[in-house]
Amino acid sequence: STVLPFTTPIARRTLVTAGKTEPTTEAPTTEAPTTEPSQLLNITAKSNVAADAKYSVNFADDSTKIVTVTYYYQDVKELLSTQWNLSYDPEYLELKTTGGFMPFASDDAIDNVTDGNVKGSVSNLSLYDFSTKKPYVQLTFEAKKAGNTDVLLLVEDLMVSELDPTTGKSDESKEMVVINNGVIGDLTENAFEAEIIGGTPVQPTTAPVTTEPVTTEPVTTEPVTTEPVTTAPATTAPATTAPATTAPATTAPATTAPATTVAPATSTDATSASGATTPTSKGQSTSDQTTVKPSTSTGAVQTGNASMALIILSVLISATAAVYFARKKIK
Repeated sequence: STVLPFTTPIARRTLVTAGKTEPTTEAPTTEAPTTEPSQLLNITAKSNVAADAKYSVNFADDSTKIVTVTYYYQDVKELLSTQWNLSYDPEYLELKTTGGFMPFASDDAIDNVTDGNVKGSVSNLSLYDFSTKKPYVQLTFEAKKAGNTDVLLLVEDLMVSELDPTTGKSDESKEMVVINNGVIGDLTENAFEAEIIGGTPVQPTTAPVTTEPVTTEPVTTEPVTTEPVTTAPATTAPATTAPATTAPATTAPATTAPATTVAPATSTDATSASGATTPTSKGQSTSDQTTVKPSTSTGAVQTGNASMALIILSVLISATAAVYFARKKIK
C-alpha cells in the first residue's frame, strides 16, 4: 500500500482497500461560543387594575439606571377617596422617591414607606378631578443589578362621587364604591394604565406660546397746528345798586276822643253846674224851676293832633275839679 502525503489544507486520510485508494475529508471542529451573564434588568409593572408594562435596564451600556413606574387613572366621575399598597424587591430596585407618591393629592395624601413597600391613602370631600388621564401613583427607582423583578400595585379601596353644586362638596346620593378591599366592582374599563420609562418623570409643562412680534409701520401724523384762541377778558360792569329810599312811614297819631261827658251825680244834694237841678226858692212856683238837661251829645271832641287833645283833656279835668269843690262849698 502507498500513503499519499497531505496536499491540501484539508486533512485527508487515504484508505487502501483491495488495491483501491479513497480520500476521506474531515469536518472542521466548531467551538461553542462562551455564554456571558445577562446585563439586563427586566422590570414588569403589575397591578390588580391595569395591564402589565415592561421595561429593561441594560447595564452593559451607558444608559441610565433610573426608571419611573407610573400608574395612571381616568374616569368621568371624580375621586372621593382611595387606598393602595405597592411592593417591590429592594434587592433589584432602590426607591428614590421620598414623598408625593400621589401627585394629584399634594399635601392631602398619607404615606407609609418601609423597605420594599409603600402604602398610601387620600380622601377629600371636595373631590379630585380625573376627567383627563393623570398619575394616580408614581415612583422612581434605581436599578441595582441584572435579573428579573416586578413592581406590584394593589388598589384596595376606591370611591367616586359628584359635586353638589349648592355645597361644593360630595353629593352623598352620588357616592359609589368602585373597589372594596381589593375586590373590583363597577370600575370603568381601562380606567387604569401602567407605564415604565427610563429616567426621572417629566413633569407636564405647557410650552410657552411664542407669538411673532407684529411689526406695525409707524404712522406719521402731521402735527395739528391749532391757532391760539384769544379770549377777550370778560368785562363785567360793576353792579350799581341804587340805595333803597325808604319813605318814612307817616303814622297818623291815634286820635283818642277824650271822654267829655261827666255823668252827673245822682245824689239829691249834689249840685252840678252842668246838669244839676237848681233848688226852688220859697214862694217860687215849680214852673219857674229851670232844669238843665244834660247834653245828648256824645261829648267826643275830635282834634287834629295830640297837643290839642291834651289841652282839651286838661280843661275837662280842671272843670271837673271846679265842680267838685263847688259842691263841697255848698254843703
